[in-house]
Amino acid sequence: MSVFFIISKILDFLLEPLLWITVLLLFSLFSKNPKRKRKSLVIAVVLLLVFSNSFLLDEAMRAWEIPATKISDIPETYDAGIVLSGMVMYDNSLDRIQFNRRNDRLMQAVILYKRGKIKKIVFSGGSGSLVYTYLKESEMVKKFLVEIGIPLKILSRKINRTIREKTPSLLKKF
Repeated sequence: MSVFFIISKILDFLLEPLLWITVLLLFSLFSKNPKRKRKSLVIAVVLLLVFSNSFLLDEAMRAWEIPATKISDIPETYDAGIVLSGMVMYDNSLDRIQFNRRNDRLMQAVILYKRGKIKKIVFSGGSGSLVYTYLKESEMVKKFLVEIGIPLKILSRKINRTIREKTPSLLKKF
């Protein structure tokens, strides 16, 4: 397990808005100073309103994203479409994978594959968990794709855990 991976997980946790909102609410609850109590409560409520507003989130994401290309505007067939992981969790109680909000990247690759715009799907992803390192996202997604009828032309990468680790090994393939 690389130090970079562990640090990225710690930063991911520390940068969660809900963590900061909770800290501010607890601070306002236990603070003796009325000014600080009110200020931290107001900041917590404002942050909660901002970060829980899907409209604001969508608009912020739209400002950062490159505009999408229509499938009909893709002129040629490419050797592969690369899909980065970070969209699947395994549910032990139901014995199946569950997709999160980021599964659109896989669905778009499947559409491109079905329409003949890419020859194969390259899915890159190992375990994104500090605890369940044996659960490889690429293996789970590959199994799912085979179940829905995507042939075994899919290259499954399972050794890398972060985009930083994935990129050099993917570029060597092409």
